Order: sequence, then C-alpha cells, then structure tokens
Amino acid sequence: MRLCFHGTLVRGERLNLEDRLRAAARFGYTAVDCGHAELNALPASNPYGPWRELGLVPGLVGGLIGASPFAPEDAFTQGIQGLDRRAAAAAEAGATMTGMVLPNRSDLPEPQARAMILERLRRIGQGLAGSGIRVAVEFLGVRSLRPELAHPFLQSYAATLELLTETGDEQIGLLLDAYHWYASGTSAAAVAATPASRLVYLHINDCKPGPLDQIQDADRLLPGEGVIDLPAWLRAVAATGYDGCIAPEVLGPRLQGMTTAGAATACADGIWSAMRAAGLEA
Repeated sequence: MRLCFHGTLVRGERLNLEDRLRAAARFGYTAVDCGHAELNALPASNPYGPWRELGLVPGLVGGLIGASPFAPEDAFTQGIQGLDRRAAAAAEAGATMTGMVLPNRSDLPEPQARAMILERLRRIGQGLAGSGIRVAVEFLGVRSLRPELAHPFLQSYAATLELLTETGDEQIGLLLDAYHWYASGTSAAAVAATPASRLVYLHINDCKPGPLDQIQDADRLLPGEGVIDLPAWLRAVAATGYDGCIAPEVLGPRLQGMTTAGAATACADGIWSAMRAAGLEA
C-alpha cells in the first residue's frame, strides 16, 4: 500500500503544495492529497516537476465535484458542471481519484434520499467517464454525527456497498475509514469479502474505548494507540487485493501541539507498526 500525506498532518504551518510534497518525501510518504485548484496553479513551464523529482503521485484530489451530495438540485447541477474537464486535467497530473462524503443522516426519509443519491452518483460517474478518475465515497459509521437531522441514512457498511454497486459504475467506489468501520460494528470478514474494485482509498486512525454509539468523530487517536484491531482490518483489506493509498486521518486534539514533522512521523510509525503486526510488508 502507498502511504499518503493527508492534510490533517499539517500542524499550524503555512505549507503550499510544493512544501507538502517535500515534507511528504522527507517522512516516507509516496502520495500527497491535494486540491484541484492547487494542481491548476502549478507553473505552466514545469507543472509536475516536483512530483516527479521526489517520486510522488497525487493521492485524493479534492474540489473536482463542486457540490455536496445533499445540496439543492440547482447547486448540485452547477457543482458538477465542467467535471469532465476538471477530471481530465487532474488525470494529466497523474491523479486517479477524487472523493465525496455521504452523510449518515438526512432531512429526507431514507428511500427518498437513497433514490436521489443513486441518481446523483450516476451523474457524477458520467462526468468522470473516460478520465481514469474514480470517486471514493466515504461511508460514515459514527452514530453521533448530525443528530439534528431527522432520518438515518446508509448507516451500515453493507447498505453503502449495495448502493455503490447499484450504480453499475466501477468508477464509483468506497473510501474506507478504519474509524467509521469500527464505529459501525462492521466485521473484518465483511471487508475481506468486498470486491477490490469497490475500494478506492483508505483512512487509518484509532479509537478510544467506549460504547460504539457514543464514539465522537473528532476525538481520534494515532494508529496503534486505541482499541481498533488495525492488524485485522489491514489483513481484511489486503485480502481484497487492494494495493492503493492509505492515509492517516487523526481528527481532534491528539495532534494538537505537534509539528508537521512530529505528526507525520508518529502517524507513519503507527501505520508501519500495524502493517507489520498484520503480517504485511511495510
């Protein structure tokens, strides 16, 4: 798997894309998440020089899908206008994926919300067609998120995977976050049974002990510090044949007070340790 430098590793520093590329290379990361606007701002004379010089590739490129999945119809339609052009430009830079988050609660009853999201995912797939860019759809398993919204929506791994499969589009897959996997109570066996074609990107982190329904999304630990069986999770992912990017996403206070160097090093060490414990090549 390819270790990806996630934006949460930047701690209180103003780092532009080239700064992040150099930090990533320094601390053993071989991919870097970035924004579409950052790729567009690279010097026209040698736009991908720093990437190639440092042996790096783009991880998840944000900003290609310009609207949230539950945005009003006009806003969603406007947000995906030009998606084909943005995707083609990102692919030229070596990118292979973008992302979006599916909230696990909605103002709409689930059947209505599901039908709308299915139709919107298919439209996104049409915009990405032929670009080589896939969309990593994040499943949220933390139950405490957005309690003000009336209706639960896709609160299981199986239901999310079923929806993505129903699109009929191999460009649309899953962003699997260890924290949300654990909070949802999903088994490692369910992950191992997932077709590799449906896994697009991984987030790794760890969780404090406590009841699953009380887990807080923004109170995460470094990989290896908590109660998630990360070796079992990693073995399950490996069983699918997945060999893409894995990025640390440690939200909340755990990284506060750390430098970018400290956060990047601590997260990388935790990931490599979990991979060795899983019997995987680090």
